[in-house]
Amino acid sequence: ILVVKHGDPTSASCSICQHGCRYENPGLEKPIGDYTRNGTMFSWRVNSMTEWDISIICHYEDPKTNKQCCGTLPITVYKPPDTVSISVNHNGLMVEGRQYTLQCTVQDVAPVGNLTVTFYRRQTSLVQIRSNKTTKAPVTETFTLKISPSKDDDGAQYWCEAKLQLGPEAPQDLPVMVSQNLTATVYYIPQAVNSLSHEINVTEGDTLHLNCSAVGNPSPSYNWSGPTHHISPFNNISVLTIKSVHADSAGQYNCTVENNMGKVNVLFTVHVKGGSCPVFTFEIAMVKNGVAEKQPRYLLSVLFSPSSCKLTLAHVKLRQTFIVTVLVFGIGVMNNSLFCFLYPIPLTQLSTANNISCILVTAILFCVVIGAILLGAYAAYYKHHRMGEYNLKKILRVRSKHIPMLPA
Repeated sequence: ILVVKHGDPTSASCSICQHGCRYENPGLEKPIGDYTRNGTMFSWRVNSMTEWDISIICHYEDPKTNKQCCGTLPITVYKPPDTVSISVNHNGLMVEGRQYTLQCTVQDVAPVGNLTVTFYRRQTSLVQIRSNKTTKAPVTETFTLKISPSKDDDGAQYWCEAKLQLGPEAPQDLPVMVSQNLTATVYYIPQAVNSLSHEINVTEGDTLHLNCSAVGNPSPSYNWSGPTHHISPFNNISVLTIKSVHADSAGQYNCTVENNMGKVNVLFTVHVKGGSCPVFTFEIAMVKNGVAEKQPRYLLSVLFSPSSCKLTLAHVKLRQTFIVTVLVFGIGVMNNSLFCFLYPIPLTQLSTANNISCILVTAILFCVVIGAILLGAYAAYYKHHRMGEYNLKKILRVRSKHIPMLPA
């Protein structure tokens, strides 16, 4: 096979009766060009190959049989493509999961039957396609590939290349024509970076980060719902931060991530564990002649709820003989309820007038109890000493100590 580029010069030669046979009427049939003869050798040459479908025939006649013997030299005339371009049969943006057709157009190439087109995504070969046409003259051929893009294809570049496969007789420097890059923009529903459901345990007083980050195209918006005092009306943020967690921070937080392709919900269930809360103890001792008694007569301990570090109980101890426990006001939170005189109040009803009244009355009772303790201490002293001093500042000396209490 002779392979020649269209428009280039070329040449070939043939020899007849190589084994000393007898021959008559030797010749060379050629559509273009000239040839010369030297005995049994014919040399053919053309200055510019202008034909597309061509071959040359070298022949002679055998005088014994009166038959013609001939040999044919096939010639492949090729032309590299002018341009190679890629496109998609869709105007605008792609949507995840839908099917589209990539089109690789090769302009003016010959012979098209020897043309191979390869589609690429990024640097990965997707498929090789070869034309089944037998046309010798240049033609424009379009090769197609169906794709169903996913979110991973967003921003990916598609391209194609065209190459003539002409066999080992062809020049080794045949050009490989490459198209431009086609960048895919794929719209897809938001997808959470992490799981869609989270169970979170956090210690009271710590900082809490709820990460609802998601990817989507177009870029998604974020909408949070949950305990209202932690949710800003302008909450288009992917990470919700609570700087100091309290007992009422517990509950469910729902993050809705949405774009015009759809939405997804991410649920966070937050459990709050109690932290270290203080116990304040006040020792009330009698003073006689300017000297406080060594054994405190009254002991007042004020405890704080481990779940919220808010005032819960007051203990009054008299000479270590008995303990009187007084419920002051239950602002300890258990199971999302507030306790007032052992009556559970749901946090959602905290703002009602009756519940506020309950808390106020309890607070007043606390003040009355503390006052009664102090007055009882004064009365006991007065009863014992009769004409003793009446100034509480001189009668009582109050010492306090702060004891940290770890939660159970």
